[in-house]
Parts: sequence; C-alpha cells; structure tokens
Amino acid sequence: MHKVIVIGIDGASWKFIQPWIDSGELPNIKKLIESGVSGIMQSEFPFVTFPAWKCYSTGKNPAKLGVFGWCNTYLKERIIKINRPDSIKSRELWDYLCKGGYRVGIIDVPTTYPPKEVDGFFISGSVQSEDWEFTYPKELKQEIMNKYNYKPTTKLGLENETNELLETYKGFLRSRFNLAYDKLGEVDFMQVVYGWTDPMQHFLWGTKTPKIIWKMLDTQIGRFDSSKYNIIIMSDHGFVEIDSMFYINRWLAEHGYLKLSDKMGETLYKVGITKKSLSDFFSKLGLLGLVKKVVSKKIRSRIRTHHDGAVGSIDRNALIDWDRTKITGDSEGPIYINVNEKTEEYNKIVKKLSAELLEVRHPGTNKRVIKKIFKRDEIYSGEYIDIAPHLFLLQEEGFEINGAMGSPYVFRDDSHWVASHHPEAIFIAAGPDIKNDNTKINGRVIDLMPTVLHLMGLPIPDDVDGKVLKKVFKSDSNAAKREVIFVKV
Repeated sequence: MHKVIVIGIDGASWKFIQPWIDSGELPNIKKLIESGVSGIMQSEFPFVTFPAWKCYSTGKNPAKLGVFGWCNTYLKERIIKINRPDSIKSRELWDYLCKGGYRVGIIDVPTTYPPKEVDGFFISGSVQSEDWEFTYPKELKQEIMNKYNYKPTTKLGLENETNELLETYKGFLRSRFNLAYDKLGEVDFMQVVYGWTDPMQHFLWGTKTPKIIWKMLDTQIGRFDSSKYNIIIMSDHGFVEIDSMFYINRWLAEHGYLKLSDKMGETLYKVGITKKSLSDFFSKLGLLGLVKKVVSKKIRSRIRTHHDGAVGSIDRNALIDWDRTKITGDSEGPIYINVNEKTEEYNKIVKKLSAELLEVRHPGTNKRVIKKIFKRDEIYSGEYIDIAPHLFLLQEEGFEINGAMGSPYVFRDDSHWVASHHPEAIFIAAGPDIKNDNTKINGRVIDLMPTVLHLMGLPIPDDVDGKVLKKVFKSDSNAAKREVIFVKV
C-alpha cells in the first residue's frame, strides 16, 4: 500500500494559476498534471472555508452537518450564532483511517480546533492564538514551535502588501511543508494545508505577493515524489476577481424586507466614529483593554467598521428588528425567510423576491448580479435541512455578496476585497495508483473523502454524499479492481 499525501490549498483556483502553469512558472504542479489526472471539483453551498473543509473531510453536504457558513441564523430563536468546528459530530476522513489501522498526520486543516486524538499526530487549523493547545499529542506544540518556528496565526494586518507580510506568508509555508516532509516517514496518510492563500487572494490579487507564494508552493510540492506516493492537491473552493460588492441586507432593507433598529451606530459612523478609529484612539492612551471591560459587548457590537460602515458576524443581532423583518441574508448567498413556510404568504414572498433579485443590475455597468437562485431542497438533504437557509443566491462573476448590515451602500466598487470565492475548486492527483495520461476528471469536493478511503482499501460509510472517483485510478491498480464497499454507520 502506497502512502497518500493530500496537499490542501485554501481557495486555490484554476482561474488564478493556469497562466503560470502554461508559462512554466509552476513546473512541479505542471508535471503532476501531465503525469496524472486533474479537473474541477465543485464546492458546496456556501463556498466558504467553513463549512467547505468539513464537507471535504466528512464527504457530506452541509445539511448533514448543520453548518451553513461561519454563522447560522436561527429564526425560531431570533438569533445569529457563530458555528464551532467541535459542534459537528460527524466522523471525518482521519477518524476512519485510524479506525482502519492507519497512522495519520494532520497539519493545519482549517476549522479543526480543538485537535483530535489520532493514531499519529494532529495540528489544528483556524487557531487564533499561540496560547491555545492546538496539537495532539500536547507536547508536539513546543517541538514544532521551536524546531520549525511554527506559528498558528499572525496579528499583522492582511490588507496591504508589505515585506513583513510577505515574509510571514513565507514562514507559514516553510513551517507547514518542512514539518510534513520530516514527519512523512511516521505516517501512512499525510494531510497538510496552506490556508493563507485565501486572505492573500482576497486582498492582494493582482499584486506581486501571490505569484511569489505560489512559486514557493510549487517548489515545496516538488519535494514529494509522485513515483513513490499517491499525491492529491485540492482546494475547498475557487477564487475569482471581483469588481463590486453587493450588500444584500442593504438591498433587502431598501425593499422593505429587512428592518433595522439601530440608530446609534449609524449616527456614530456619520461623524467618523468606527471600530478602527476608537481602537486606535484608546490604544494610544493605553486604555483599550479597560474599555473592552467597561463598555458592554452589546454597545461595542453597534460600532460600525471603517471600510464599509457595516456590522458583520453575530454583531448583527444588535441591529435586527425581528418583529418587522421578513428576510435576512448572509455572505455568499444564504437567504433566511422569517415567515411560516406552510403559508401562502411564504410562497408569494419567495416568488416575488426571486423575480426581483434576478433583475438586480449594477447601476454603473448594468451587469446582472444574481445568476441563479436555488431552493434549499434543490441543493441539500439531511437531518438539519429545517434550519438551512431557505434560498441560495449564486452571484455572477465579478460580484461578491456581502451579508454585513448597516452599510450605506447597495454596491461598493472600491471594497477592501479585490477577489473572492468561486464554486470551482482544483483537483490534481498523481502517483503509483493514479492514471498517468493527463485525464480530466470533474466531481465534487465531497467526493475526495470516499475516494481516499477507497484508495487505501477501506469501506465507505453509507451516510456520505460523495462518490468514489474510480476514473482516477490506473486500470491495473488494486483501487480500480476493488469493488466499492459500503459500511453502515
């Protein structure tokens, strides 16, 4: 049985890297494509880091996980809550591999805190502080921080291209891949993820930094020998350049569907008081910590951001007048309808809203904003479908749907983001058991989990939605000859 190495690159996109592949600037990636298989893997709605990485690792759609973005809106409770990785109870790829007798090494997969106890080692991703215990075994933390200068995160601002930020991105990349390379002999399955391509592409698309990092990624990928190991390169979603930010909740408010109760935050924003200005002011006085203790979280949540005058995440709870609100939206397209689904009013709202949104156009370019609208039962199935968003908006390329509330804009063309998520993720595979004829294979991100299990000779849990991509394997390999076996969970 050959080792399997899965290299995850958050937000990797053919649209972004194909010109560099064609020009020979990513020779190792190009070699893997030409000596293996590659294609597009469709991400799951919504196309965001959370739940996309969980969809990959479980092989399931979000309605079986209960996560529909970084936050869920719970209409019955009238509250928006941040989703926690450890609230998902479904087993993941590495759980099944360990159960099947394999040793695993997991490095920096997003949304995997706290670390799991595995046969091997586990280093959590989406860690916000070095103070957190983010490794299993526990003592591994000190080893990787000392030997590899491993840092789980940075306090640097990510919006501007600076030498300090570039060196930070390089350091993150070196530490993850040096660790993976050195530890490869200890495990049967290695998963390493470089997650900083996501914020880098959001803010620095079109600058020098991404190309430097991608060329360095290519060099690191070239250290792993595809004649000895089965190598898979994948992403959770794709990326695409954007021209304009569409503030869905501002549009809903202007059309009478959403009512906000906050006046204080709007007044403060108009006179130039924002989260950043207040933070800078009290930091200079050395009073920022005291202010956070004295001023209530409810009050602080109403202070708008400096770049769009809006409030995001769970801070939106302080703004919504639920008694008068019929519809709210979220980033990347989720739409929640605060009306009983069994009533005629609900059907009328869905029909009217859908017709209106499909006609929304950018005022400057006259380009259509919404490409398609899906009902939840068209894209989801599972035990949590009743708390899923009722509709999903798929935007046209060039637009980003922003779920922040309180923005004075419906559109903003000078957003702090210059690129954003796209449904088409990348997939490349090469190795002793993989076809070597440059076959093009398309599927879904959720197909990768059962495909890896099958490649390693294990049965597939019968509750996964993904399919084994048997076209990936050489006809004379055990994986191609072996029947796909399902096991009840």
